[in-house]
Amino acid sequence: MFGFGISKNLDWRVHYIGLGLIGYLFSSSCNITMLYVIDTYDQLILESLAMVGLINNIMGCIFTFACSPWLDSSGTQNTYIALAVITVGVMFSAIPFMIWGKNWRKSTKKAYIDLVEARDAY
Repeated sequence: MFGFGISKNLDWRVHYIGLGLIGYLFSSSCNITMLYVIDTYDQLILESLAMVGLINNIMGCIFTFACSPWLDSSGTQNTYIALAVITVGVMFSAIPFMIWGKNWRKSTKKAYIDLVEARDAY
């Protein structure tokens, strides 16, 4: 909505609705990820949250430096449409965790326990 509104010179309300959706969806996706990690790996909360934060900040850094040339070459509307498709794709990556997450956690239980014991040994 934001990129489309900017490229078509729509009313300012469209821009703010788009910005609100962007802000809500990005912040909620990070929070949902952190809650899932806290619930799943409760003995490694600090390490897990540091990793989620690191990945989040790396993605933000990549998009910060990649979007300016991308906007110049593709235009506002096409860039924001592509970003929306990427965002939806990343959001859909949660579906395998919903389907096979329990099996994955069962199969990694021994490695998880070994990691907790190794950390506690220090």
